[in-house]
Amino acid sequence: MENIISPATLHDAIVQLEDLRREQELALADEFEGFLDKLRPSTIIKQTIRDITQSPAVRHDLLNAAMGMASGFVARKIFAGSRSGLLRKTLGVVLQLGISAFVRQRAEAIKAGGREFLSNLLPDRGNNGWS
Repeated sequence: MENIISPATLHDAIVQLEDLRREQELALADEFEGFLDKLRPSTIIKQTIRDITQSPAVRHDLLNAAMGMASGFVARKIFAGSRSGLLRKTLGVVLQLGISAFVRQRAEAIKAGGREFLSNLLPDRGNNGWS
């Protein structure tokens, strides 16, 4: 900044500094608004879901866990049914936990077996089933 030697140059310098302050204030407000947007729970959840869906390892682990939980739930429903006594319900929960853990640990082998079963069950895709 140049030396101020008269009231007019002082006034000009004050106007320039006030303009600079307003510009910086607007930039800071925009930056703060962006920062608050990143802290919103909905934005955090969206970003987390995006990260999960883009990560093959996490997606694979979630699939294995879901497969284990679903198979355990089905086994419990088959064993305990909808109307059963306390002992049968308790054993059903234990069975569910055991089967869920078993399926999660052996998910790859179960998936491979399922693929093989489906490939034997469904016609070959190469000939479209027309020949």
